[in-house]
Amino acid sequence: MLKTVFENSPTAFVIFDKNAILTACNSRLSELFGMDTDILIDTYCLKDDPALNKESFWEDLQNGNTITYELIVDYTNFKFKSANPGIGYLKLTVTPISTEISEEIGYIMQVIDITEQKKYETALQESEVQIRAITNSAQDAIIMINNKGLITFWNPAAEKILGYTNAEATNKNVHDLITPIRFLEVQELAFPHFQQSGEGNAIGKTLELSALTKSGEEIPIELSLSSVKIKGEWCAVGVIRDITERKQNEEKLRESERLLHSFEKDKEVYELKSRFVATASHEFRTPLATILLANDLMLKYWDRLEKPQIQEKLEKIKANVLHLTAIVNDVLQISTIQEGKMEFNPKDVDFIALCNEIVAEFKDNPAHTPIVFECDIKTAITSIDERLIRQSISNLIANGLKYSKENRPITVSIKKSKSEITFSVQDHGIGIPIEDQKHLFAPFFRATNSKMIPGNGLGLNITQEYAKIHNGGITFTSIENEGSTFVLHLPLKETN
Repeated sequence: MLKTVFENSPTAFVIFDKNAILTACNSRLSELFGMDTDILIDTYCLKDDPALNKESFWEDLQNGNTITYELIVDYTNFKFKSANPGIGYLKLTVTPISTEISEEIGYIMQVIDITEQKKYETALQESEVQIRAITNSAQDAIIMINNKGLITFWNPAAEKILGYTNAEATNKNVHDLITPIRFLEVQELAFPHFQQSGEGNAIGKTLELSALTKSGEEIPIELSLSSVKIKGEWCAVGVIRDITERKQNEEKLRESERLLHSFEKDKEVYELKSRFVATASHEFRTPLATILLANDLMLKYWDRLEKPQIQEKLEKIKANVLHLTAIVNDVLQISTIQEGKMEFNPKDVDFIALCNEIVAEFKDNPAHTPIVFECDIKTAITSIDERLIRQSISNLIANGLKYSKENRPITVSIKKSKSEITFSVQDHGIGIPIEDQKHLFAPFFRATNSKMIPGNGLGLNITQEYAKIHNGGITFTSIENEGSTFVLHLPLKETN
């Protein structure tokens, strides 16, 4: 029977005589090293192996002590050749064998391959270093209670975490000992059901709770509960992990995220200011130069200029002043929107009539690119702020005309569904580089291929914000050098 147990043990065992000569081993040793270990019987001497050639090892054995060693083994150089060469870890436990007749008749060695365990521990340590681990190895409290809720097992880690010694905790009611008062009622109500069935809301789960220590301190814990039936009665096993440091680190992480968010907002403001300065300097420089030139010419040649020439110069000054005023107004609009002070006065408006009016205004300018207007809807009543939507539609048409290629018409179309009405502008112009598209609605942003075309980068941002105020939105598709389509989406008011 002992031979059967020895041979079928899942653990590798080796027996040596008093001279440390290998006399027997089980099949698990062969599996461990990937070889027929029977060839070592009566030939392999433990003392000859350099991996175990430690003076203290033999001194301890001669004193009758059981010795446990962990060895790092390079199987490529080790006397045993593993099926998987490389670095491995072994746990060896050597116990002297003696009888009443002879003080020492040999040794028995237990060999356990702990390579995978070591790999896991190493991976865990590396992971914990990367995330600034709470501890290098978790030491959890293990508690067992009987069917009456009395503690029957209390390991050393429980003593360390919760402060009570094993003697102080054993046979005490676990709820009275470590449960905060605010949880007592719930646990007392749930416990009778557990006593009868071994089931409960916490069984088989890992929960974050709080526990009281001997000092009265309340600490955050991670509790894993399982049930086991012993002698016909349901008992519970709880594994408790102190997560105080983890919670502190989580709070630090949240604080770091808050700081990062604040930093990103500051960065966004800085970039916004930079884009504004760049745009403003570019957009203001040309009209200001024109105004200054016209003014200088009139001052220098006033007595030589004819009245029409003076009128022309004054018109240039007026046009450029209006252009600068429009830029300033756009900037003020952005500020008003961001501060939440935008006036919003919706009323029922015939959207089709409004669009016809705006498109007609653009068509009246013969200098514009041709406009194709597609709409087979007679009327569509919706609740909008006419001032805001008029500016939004005008922005989209103006952009289509500005960025369209010469002599290529833009197409303006209106479509209606049960829930919304859409206004789209399609051009066949320069398009938008794909890397710029994600920034397109940011204030003062201009696509990299549009620098030579006048603009302040505010129109689309304003249009998008106006659409949001109406619970609508704006979408677009664009291919560089082929063109773009922008679509304004507005909710449609249902009418009888």
